Amino acid sequence: MPEINSLFINDKRTMDPIQLKSGWMRKHMNTTSNTMVGFINNKKQPTLTFVLEKKCNQHTLLSLSKLFLTTIQLNYSNLFSIQGFNLHLRTQKISNHRFHCGEKSSLFCHEIHLWTIKNTMMLANSNIPPKEFAITILNHFQGHTTDIFSTNTTCI
Repeated sequence: MPEINSLFINDKRTMDPIQLKSGWMRKHMNTTSNTMVGFINNKKQPTLTFVLEKKCNQHTLLSLSKLFLTTIQLNYSNLFSIQGFNLHLRTQKISNHRFHCGEKSSLFCHEIHLWTIKNTMMLANSNIPPKEFAITILNHFQGHTTDIFSTNTTCI
């Protein structure tokens, strides 16, 4: 399988996850599948949104989604826990997810709620700026997926 690229888009977008379908990445982000993008979604409740589009089956998509959440938890273990396919801050759910499995490609979307504190957006009632968080997670996630999809290790 091809490697997964990552990209942070440093401008606010408005996106409804219900609209996700095959070809979304090319149409709305001007990039190809096998890419994960992060951006601030400027809808009524601002979120830090991550979308991955990849040519894969449902099991691979769900595994990649769980790997993504685990990457967040490993990097910020004192803040977040995972329940199902959602992030929690203590007992409060702070993210939403959506999956689309299509014939041409599949997508997952994770939206993490942002709070505005003194005119500055922060991630999930913390002092973490969304851009810093997104770049850290995208880089680590890309490293993990490169290890998985590009390894030359053979099974015996």
